[in-house]
Amino acid sequence: MPSKKGKRLVDVLSEEEQKTFLTETIIPRIDKLLNYIRIAKLDASGQRDRDYEYIKEMKTRLMRGRHPIKKNDLELCNELYQKYKYDY
Repeated sequence: MPSKKGKRLVDVLSEEEQKTFLTETIIPRIDKLLNYIRIAKLDASGQRDRDYEYIKEMKTRLMRGRHPIKKNDLELCNELYQKYKYDY
């Protein structure tokens, strides 16, 4: 009996569809996160400002096509969203 291969994620989106997904789905969500961070309370450590600058730079790299979105980027965005969503 042949061994079963594990399922693999196959990228079925064309390059144009990927750009559309990025501009219509990912970037607006990043903008929403940036807004939550921007209006959050200032902290003495300056972490809020560092988080804002990091996400802003990530957005810039994504828009320029220099940085493919990765799982750890999404996880970080989710963590920051939970952190800042109710902190304004």
